[in-house]
Amino acid sequence: MRESQRDKERYHRTVVMQLQQQYLAIQSKLDKAYDDRLGGRISDELWLRKSAEWEAELASTRRETARHERASHDYAATGSKILELATNAHNLFIRQDPREQARLLKTLVSNSTFDRGSLSVAYVKPFDLLAEGNETGDWLGGRDSSPVAMSRRRIGCA
Repeated sequence: MRESQRDKERYHRTVVMQLQQQYLAIQSKLDKAYDDRLGGRISDELWLRKSAEWEAELASTRRETARHERASHDYAATGSKILELATNAHNLFIRQDPREQARLLKTLVSNSTFDRGSLSVAYVKPFDLLAEGNETGDWLGGRDSSPVAMSRRRIGCA
């Protein structure tokens, strides 16, 4: 999660910096064109057309920057909520009535089997990634662009 957060922050900073540079470049064009208009070097018609175009680009750049700022905040808030839920999952589960516990288990696992004291659980995506990350410590799971839909786990039972 920390590595993912660092990667996301680097990407966010890069994109926001590019958007700021784009904004400044457009603003510079607008300022220069205004000076040219005042100096009589361009017509009012050209000024009106280009300034409207550049103002629209500036507004678009501001919206895109705001969108990235919201996404950055949402990413951190979601990550925090996931960690809080994971920390409290066991206590939340045991406080539920059996019907809710069964509903949760049906959401998490599929095709589980019990053989000679050993429970074999197939976790449903994306919970398979969480279970694998918990077992191996590799939260990226060495995944490529086409992860397997289900993952089987062996859990020893007493």
